[in-house]
Amino acid sequence: MAINKRGISDLVATVIMVVITVSAVVIIAAVLVSFARNNLDDTKINCLNSLDKIKIVPGGSCYNSSLTKVQVRFGNINLTKIYFILDDKYGTNLTEKPLTNVVTGMEKTFVFNSINSSKAQIGIILNDKRCDVSDSIELRKC
Repeated sequence: MAINKRGISDLVATVIMVVITVSAVVIIAAVLVSFARNNLDDTKINCLNSLDKIKIVPGGSCYNSSLTKVQVRFGNINLTKIYFILDDKYGTNLTEKPLTNVVTGMEKTFVFNSINSSKAQIGIILNDKRCDVSDSIELRKC
């Protein structure tokens, strides 16, 4: 009894390997694209684009025993709210401030009574989410 043993040709084996490789790449790409879309929403992208759009003006910012003044310069950005982080001897104060009629290049001074903080940090709020701190400064005494 003769058994006819035949293997697959080199060409067929190569085609099968290429199909398996391409399929794996397509599956991995689909997973990565889905992951990126779910984790990089518009707010995160807008936060990254907005980090340098507000700055604390050192000359107009200071503190004393009864208050802290922080002067802010606005760049080309449409904002409705910003936040401040001020540290004093009693702890950290996080304060949100609404904005109206912000114009590029405009400077506005915010006064915080009963807070004497030697350091100020500022950030923007987009879609009710706080972005990372945009600027930080050691304040001088008034």
